[in-house]
Amino acid sequence: VQWPNFYDFLAEHPFFAKAFKQHDDQLEKTNAIALQTFDELISWPEFPSTIEKLLSQYRQQRRSAGFSEDPPFHTEGDLVKYSAEYLINNVQELPSHYSLSGFWNASNELLLSFRNLPRFQPLEKAVKQLALSSDRLKRALESRRLSLSREFDVPAAPIPGIGFDE
Repeated sequence: VQWPNFYDFLAEHPFFAKAFKQHDDQLEKTNAIALQTFDELISWPEFPSTIEKLLSQYRQQRRSAGFSEDPPFHTEGDLVKYSAEYLINNVQELPSHYSLSGFWNASNELLLSFRNLPRFQPLEKAVKQLALSSDRLKRALESRRLSLSREFDVPAAPIPGIGFDE
């Protein structure tokens, strides 16, 4: 329903059309690099091997703590993929309602050290560039919002209890 407002805004502010395009291009580039990093990671023999060793240690720790069953894992291949996803997304800790939280939270310190490998440098660079692009766009939009607020003497955010109809 709001698309006409967006298109009107772009018609009046062509700078933002270019800024949105640059941001979207950077986001697409970052996603492509993340996917490439994911593919490299899961096909690199050392990563699945490390997951297998960590899973074995995790299961052993659970048994020695008196747990008779393992938490539900789909397959060890899925565990490798989820671990690669969490690694790429720099997940420090998973909440307990995730079925993989026990494994990830017990293994994350070692797994997150994979982010120090050279194969992660392009992703880190792209993420930083995306963050800069997002920040520039946010500041430009906030500046324009402030200008419009001052020009029309209207607060940028609604004031509870006061509507424009009054």
